[in-house]
Amino acid sequence: MDLLDGFEELCKEDRIWVFFKRLLNEWKQEVDRMPELEKQTAKGKATVLPDDIREALLVIVECCMKRDYLAAVEQHIKLSIGNAPWPTGVTMVGMHDKL
Repeated sequence: MDLLDGFEELCKEDRIWVFFKRLLNEWKQEVDRMPELEKQTAKGKATVLPDDIREALLVIVECCMKRDYLAAVEQHIKLSIGNAPWPTGVTMVGMHDKL
């Protein structure tokens, strides 16, 4: 069965899941076709994640699996920028402001 069968009838969340499932399947097929020596290179093997990032990603995945997307977004923000407060009065920070 193709993952795209009935794609349009799926809810939006399931379409997202199907997209990433298909993407991972295609990646696995690509890796399976690699010669054994190439599989041992950075291109062929997965990079090991630091423990804190792996745990944060796991929380995001668990929130998504429960369809608690607001909690997943909060965890994503915490992972990306942390809890550090912005300095008082800062509204926009960009490359041009720092020059």
